[in-house]
Amino acid sequence: MNEILLESRHGADLLEAYKELMNDMSEVITLNDLKDMDSQDVKLLHDLIKFMDVAMQSTIFVIETVRSIDRSQDKLLSEVRELKAKL
Repeated sequence: MNEILLESRHGADLLEAYKELMNDMSEVITLNDLKDMDSQDVKLLHDLIKFMDVAMQSTIFVIETVRSIDRSQDKLLSEVRELKAKL
């Protein structure tokens, strides 16, 4: 899904907005700022938040997968040590 989103023009706009946001994390959007935005800017902000949520969920999934692999690897190494000890 991320690839489809990024390949579209809208996705490119989201990616650019995400980069800008990451470059200036000190900037805070206030309610007054939202009132001054047109509907297209509000939609872009909404989509950016959804995009960031997907990115965060993907990152969490990768971290959980790596942890699972680490646990499996530790278990396998332990079993190999036990087998070597028996030989």
